Amino acid sequence: MVSAPQSFLYSKEILSTSTAEVEQRATALVPPHLSVPLLALATGISYYLGTELGYLFTPSNTPIGTLWPPNAILLAILLLAPTRIWPFLLLGVLPAHMGAQLAKGVPLSSATGWFFGNVSEAVIGAACIRFFAREKRLFDSLRGTVAFLLFGVFLAPLLTSFLDAAVVVLTGRANSYWIPWMSRLSSNMLSQVIFVPVVVLLGEARISWIRTLNLRRLAEAILLVCGSAVASWLVFGGHNLVSRFPALICAPLPFLFWAALRFDAGTLSTSLLIIALISIWNVMNGTGPLPRASLAENVLLLHSVYLGASVPLLLLLAEKVERRGTLTALTTTRSRFIAWEEREHYRLSRELHNDIAQRLALIAVEADRWKSGTGVYPEDVQKLYGEVIQLSQATRDLSNEMHPFILEYADLGAGLKSLSRRVAQQSGVEIRFTETKVRRPENLGADISLCLYRVAQEALENVVAHSRAGVTTVDLTITEQNAILRVADDGVGMAMDDRFCRGGGLERLRERVIAFNGTSTIDSEPMNGTVLTVTLPLAEQSRLHHAGSRASR
Repeated sequence: MVSAPQSFLYSKEILSTSTAEVEQRATALVPPHLSVPLLALATGISYYLGTELGYLFTPSNTPIGTLWPPNAILLAILLLAPTRIWPFLLLGVLPAHMGAQLAKGVPLSSATGWFFGNVSEAVIGAACIRFFAREKRLFDSLRGTVAFLLFGVFLAPLLTSFLDAAVVVLTGRANSYWIPWMSRLSSNMLSQVIFVPVVVLLGEARISWIRTLNLRRLAEAILLVCGSAVASWLVFGGHNLVSRFPALICAPLPFLFWAALRFDAGTLSTSLLIIALISIWNVMNGTGPLPRASLAENVLLLHSVYLGASVPLLLLLAEKVERRGTLTALTTTRSRFIAWEEREHYRLSRELHNDIAQRLALIAVEADRWKSGTGVYPEDVQKLYGEVIQLSQATRDLSNEMHPFILEYADLGAGLKSLSRRVAQQSGVEIRFTETKVRRPENLGADISLCLYRVAQEALENVVAHSRAGVTTVDLTITEQNAILRVADDGVGMAMDDRFCRGGGLERLRERVIAFNGTSTIDSEPMNGTVLTVTLPLAEQSRLHHAGSRASR
């Protein structure tokens, strides 16, 4: 017995998980072949490189850097690692921190105080984010992004900045308390926005993102990054335009909007990193939007502008990803409902075809045998015999309408040709079927063939019921990329108001097409006929179908 065709689209759904599941997810993100000492060593090296970059952007004679990556890098690593190995990772950070600090001539007391401040910032941020954001992927939901912004970007740097600023004042490296506090706070907040999304997204995806690379998207990302660099250099570079026109400080921001609308949080943070590095470097070398202000004030202005732009964009990205996940979940639910409906149609049609129709046929045979044996065929028996024959044929027709068995033994073209001939005989409407093959239709797959058959069936029912058409054409075109079905009639047409388009058969038709990531268009005007065009992407559907098969296993 041939099983009913099924159509399942699988997607990544945004799910809430328990604390144990979050821990399990973090454990899975750590490659099993890496031991804890190696992870601690890798964390220490990453922290050290981040510290060196931070000192590169620390002006001379100032204790606080304009950009400080190591804390953000440590926070991202803690978010990726299971909590049970956090102490070992922090132990790996200690020699990296002390070595980098002491090599720059920082007193031991200051280096020790800053170590506790930096580590506390990462631990507080990671613990709070882990507790409040229990999503599978941090930046795939609005809740996760809000938790990151609230605890990782704002609360943790705010609390630990008091300690770091106190260390600066107590060790005599600054006279004022609030200027180092404000500089450290804004610097670390911007660093968290820049570095954490990049590290977390790369850690979650590992090398799988390479398999999903698209040359067109890659070219667009390269163009985005290059555009960010060129715009920042033109504004803050040698021409010193921002000093003459301070409003140009916002000139690179459109590239951040571009990144948020077209890409993910990692691309947004990468663009922000490039813009921040170029602008801060030039401000440190005397090119700033406020010529009469101090270096600290110019840097603080840059931090404020970039944070003010990036925070809402991260929220916009999270909302976009969450909506996309919701839409994908709805599409999956729709597809599963359609598959369930087709299974029920298949089961009922089998019952009609194999049981009821055969029983009726046996009754007809017995009536015919009774007539042959007696030589008498009373009028009532003759009437009963005719009704049984008609009922048997009607049952078979109903069975074929509920499930087109012809698709199991022939291709889609043969099925549509048979459908067109049957509807024409029943309705009196002339229906012409044409087929253009570039790809063999038997290779379409049962689910796509069934979808297009149902679309044609629904469209012809609408033609018969509403169009008053004389001639209708059904055209099937199969290419390597798409399967295109076109149903056109010369009937009275229709006014394309929302009430008609959203009801009845057209709505069911549209639901089926959306379930396969296809498109449907209806062109119609009163008294000028109607043209329905449905396009299903074959390559995309094949990929999703194989992915769904792997997921089901």
